[in-house]
Amino acid sequence: MSPKKVVRYSSDPLDLEFRRNVIKFLNSAKKEVIIMTGEAQAFGYQDVRWAVKKARKRGVKFKIYATSPLYVDKWLAYGCDIYKGKEDVGDHYLLVDGKSFIHSYPHARRKIGVREGEIHLDDPEASKEILKRFEKLVSKAEKITEGIDPFEKILKEPSDYGILTDSSKIDEAIYG
Repeated sequence: MSPKKVVRYSSDPLDLEFRRNVIKFLNSAKKEVIIMTGEAQAFGYQDVRWAVKKARKRGVKFKIYATSPLYVDKWLAYGCDIYKGKEDVGDHYLLVDGKSFIHSYPHARRKIGVREGEIHLDDPEASKEILKRFEKLVSKAEKITEGIDPFEKILKEPSDYGILTDSSKIDEAIYG
């Protein structure tokens, strides 16, 4: 088997092919899983969460760098280390035991089913480069130690729905 297997993920509304590969990698992990991502959206799928949970029960450590991590409470509940940084990772990586990894190319945010990537089996040289990049990102990131209250997050970072409002007029209408 060649050390690098290129996989092109096809249009798949639930990212099944991608998830199968992620789960296979997580099930093979013995010591450590390193993840570099934007939001860790794949953790929203129950089958991926089960694979993470089983790996943690086996003693596998998880270190995750993300720019806007989702599911923080679940990651923390499973005992994963989460680092939130400002530097965009571009390509996403899932590195297992410092030798094999999944390299996922960026796709449109929140666009499911259009994914392209590569699987690298037993590629320690490329894995070292990914680990160096991860360590550099983590050195500038904040380690998250407690979950984020969703209500507080909405108040601090309200979504922009493209609707212009004039809050001063609302205040005037209410308070005179």
